[in-house]
Amino acid sequence: MDFGGARGSNTGDVYHELWAVRSALKLLDSTSKLEAVTVEGVPSADGSGHQWDGVDCTLLYGGTSIQTADRVTIQQLKYSASEPTISWSPSRACYGPSSIDPSSSLMRGLGNAFRETVKLREGRPISEISVELVTNQPVSDLVVSAINRAKNDGVPKSFKTKWQSGGDKLHRLVQASGLSPKEFQDFSMCLKFVSQTNSRFLLEEKMLMEVSAWTESEFAEVALRLRNFIRNKMMMPETAGEIINKESVLLQFGVSEIRALFPCPAKVKPVTDLVPREITKELCNCILDSDQRILLHGSGGVGKSTIIQEFQGLLPEGSEVIVFDCYGAGSYMDASAMRHRPRDAFVQLANELANRLNIPAFLEPRSGLDFARAFHRRLLLASEALSKVRPEARLVIVVDAADNSVSAANARVPKEESFVAELISFEDLPKNVALVISARTGRRDDLQLPSSFKPFELPPFSRPETAEFVAHFWEAPEEWVDDFHRLTNGTPRVQNYAFGKTSSNPSEALDPLRPNGKTLEVIFHEQFDEAVKKAGGATKVEEACAALAVLPRPIPVGEIAHVLNLSGAQVLDICSDLEPGIRVSENTISFADEDFEHFAVVKGQKSILGVRSKVAQRMLAHYRNSEYAALNVVPLLLKAEMGAELLELVESEPEPLASNVRDPVLRMEIRNQRLTNAISVCRSACNLGQAVRFVLIGAEALETDDATRKILTDFPNLTARFTGPTGSRLILSDPDQVEQHGPLLLSVLSMEAELGNLSQAREVRRRISAWFKVREDALREHEEQFGHASGWSIGPEDMANALVARALEEGAQSAIQLFRHWPIGFATSVSRIAIRRLVADQRFEVLQDIGNRLSPLLAPFILVPLRLAGQPVNLKKLAQGLRLLSRRYPISAKTLDDHGNSSSLKRAISEVLLNGAEVLAAHNTDLELVKAITTPLSIASARRIDKLYDHQTRLLDGILRSYCLQELLVSGSSFVVRQFTRVSGSWGNTGCWSKRDS
Repeated sequence: MDFGGARGSNTGDVYHELWAVRSALKLLDSTSKLEAVTVEGVPSADGSGHQWDGVDCTLLYGGTSIQTADRVTIQQLKYSASEPTISWSPSRACYGPSSIDPSSSLMRGLGNAFRETVKLREGRPISEISVELVTNQPVSDLVVSAINRAKNDGVPKSFKTKWQSGGDKLHRLVQASGLSPKEFQDFSMCLKFVSQTNSRFLLEEKMLMEVSAWTESEFAEVALRLRNFIRNKMMMPETAGEIINKESVLLQFGVSEIRALFPCPAKVKPVTDLVPREITKELCNCILDSDQRILLHGSGGVGKSTIIQEFQGLLPEGSEVIVFDCYGAGSYMDASAMRHRPRDAFVQLANELANRLNIPAFLEPRSGLDFARAFHRRLLLASEALSKVRPEARLVIVVDAADNSVSAANARVPKEESFVAELISFEDLPKNVALVISARTGRRDDLQLPSSFKPFELPPFSRPETAEFVAHFWEAPEEWVDDFHRLTNGTPRVQNYAFGKTSSNPSEALDPLRPNGKTLEVIFHEQFDEAVKKAGGATKVEEACAALAVLPRPIPVGEIAHVLNLSGAQVLDICSDLEPGIRVSENTISFADEDFEHFAVVKGQKSILGVRSKVAQRMLAHYRNSEYAALNVVPLLLKAEMGAELLELVESEPEPLASNVRDPVLRMEIRNQRLTNAISVCRSACNLGQAVRFVLIGAEALETDDATRKILTDFPNLTARFTGPTGSRLILSDPDQVEQHGPLLLSVLSMEAELGNLSQAREVRRRISAWFKVREDALREHEEQFGHASGWSIGPEDMANALVARALEEGAQSAIQLFRHWPIGFATSVSRIAIRRLVADQRFEVLQDIGNRLSPLLAPFILVPLRLAGQPVNLKKLAQGLRLLSRRYPISAKTLDDHGNSSSLKRAISEVLLNGAEVLAAHNTDLELVKAITTPLSIASARRIDKLYDHQTRLLDGILRSYCLQELLVSGSSFVVRQFTRVSGSWGNTGCWSKRDS
């Protein structure tokens, strides 16, 4: 078998690479607990040595080491292109290259790895361990039966003795493994064969063949990039034991945020006890009969989203159902969600498709792409791969609640296009692909579906389906089920509401439905009426519904409170009465389901015009001091037909004030929204002159956008601290900015450590580690290709963030160890920045601890800033350190000359020496040392005016300070003490020292 032209001699290596690639891609699956993968051994934290020689791949679930993982899978891969039919007989499994020595055999390698794994996981059940032989060659029945015998019947203790030729096959395997009889029995329970005779292996092998054969540059490039990433882990000794985690895989696609690849995850709540529906079987049969375009429609509450969860179990084995959730638990209208946008929707669909099939065909969210076309190419590729692996399988793309996506796009001002329009226009769907669109019956025309879509109307539950649903709650009498079915009209959501109200006593679920049965609308009306009674009148509740319909969600409680002239507590009371249709989270309000949303809009219809005008006026009054108002004022003015006010606002403030909207990315979005809407109003009013002016403002704004992006990347500390998650995500989700991810992540790490968010800091640290490994690979490849490495720059400011975070997270000793890993010049620059940061943040305890642990030679770099900040220090250790420094790096005019040849390290040391001398003088301590330090700058030859220039500011400052100290020393120590005193009231705040006026 030839993988991409590989010769037989290296086909096994190629197979190993591709197997590991697919294992690594599973790290991106949110449904999997896989957290880490290693190749050629186990994590270095768990050890290394010959005992792990039999491990080609390690999968760790729920942890990142063998010791901490919830579940461990150890795999040995044996692939032969030249002899695929030769089986693993007992003899072959028990001997290595030598026909008599089992020490390098397959069984010994697996046995050693098993024993070491058990040892590392002492006290934990062996059922959490899986040892797999993955091979394209068959495993002999003699081996399989011997392993099953050990598993079921145990291993005789006599098998501890040496095996004799012609003896028991199990005895032979035990001896070859090097395990005791009891250990081997445990081993047999964990051993699995994934071989030529195993369907799982055949499927994996076929998929790997497909991936290896890709020639289209777009997909071959991604596959090759991942293979190179894995190859480096396999072939380079220095990477042995390095774990592959989610963060390192993400960076292979140029992003550091999982949301960049999966921007719109489904929020449909999984139903564990599905009720099988007859229509679902009919629908799946149509898919199997080559009906490729299907419309599933029905009224509210009949279970459209639920029956989609049945598809997977009714389609042929290996089929995949990819569901895009347009409603998003009510977030489809949120300004921050944008689930209708083609960019986000097609990236989500493409990457979920690649994730499900475990193929390297992910869609990177690069700007300027035609995302619909990019998804279509991936759909064709995935269908081809699936058809070759499982010819009978189907690939079903489901767009759930597509009418909501269209509604969200139409609600944007100006109107936008939903991704649904492009998706339904795909003409050449492969034969094994089906497209299912779901919508409400009353809104299916909004989708403008082609006639090629076959409609299926979903009815309520049939009587048998109701009986099965009821059985999930209690064993009800048949008469009770009859009444329940009649009173609920078979509507699943009504039945769910009924049991929800009587969850503690399901037999009473009929009571809320009597006397004549209930529909969803009736249930909602009852809730509404109950809320009206508690509120003391219908007006306030109707206005609350209108406010929920008008205000962009999620809605701050205070905004609804203002509209209703109520307190926040009163608003929350009304929302409580309308639950579960209303969802309150973090002091914001939104709808919980589409049915109640529709009901609330209808109920508030009479009040909508008045509420819309009132809301628009409030937004207009507060858009300068409320971020929510700044974001939404223009669309609300437009809907309230206040065009003149809108133009006046945009004319005076095309972009919100930075003091109101601190996030520069959000300011860019608001500005673009304002200009777009203003141009639309001008065009409607035929005011072309003003429209052109807004176009010119927009053109200038494009340059501002580029400048803003440059600021965000050039100043990562400011981005992390002042732009919020949006600013960081803008950079971390952009594959074109991947070189800038590291500095920004280091800034985020420092910020999280300073805030004490240690769990978030650990997560960021993992992403940083992954970025540095990608950086190392990129620089090495660049050097091999061009003879030099460039880009991916990391400076002292960036590493100062790492040093600060290390000190705050892990303490002084850990920070010192990190410091010592760096070259002295770089370490000095980094530490000076980090110390200034820690002093500014008043992290004196950490600095004191570091100062106490440092050697005397290095201690002054900490003790001097601490003393200048008004903190007590060990003056004896300070003097000892200054003496050592002054001998090794004596101060001179050259070391302080900014424009000379002196290194920045020597200038930094000279500054520490001068500051340290002043501290000692101020405390009347070791004045001889003060004199020795400052003499080279105070002698007459150093102060010759013909040798000094105005631009030598640092040198002039040093000379003046040294001269003053020398003069004070000549005047006597008592004079020194009198002259240098702490500035009253300022020591603890500024750390300033001053010379008193004589």
